[in-house]
Amino acid sequence: MFHDILFLILGLILLVLGANYVTDGAVAIAQRFKVSNLIIGLTVVALGSTLPDMVVCVESAFQDHPAMAVG
Repeated sequence: MFHDILFLILGLILLVLGANYVTDGAVAIAQRFKVSNLIIGLTVVALGSTLPDMVVCVESAFQDHPAMAVG
């Protein structure tokens, strides 16, 4: 039980650190190309909210579960 809680906390910490790293990198690249802050924010939010759904759909299609991809 203790290990499960420890792994949950560690996973959440790594998730937050990874998300910060990715967004900081995306902002740095966009600013290097002189993209406005509004476009940067909209793009990061759009990708961040769509990417998990896309991963589930692609993975379910590869595992021959098309109902999961449609759902």
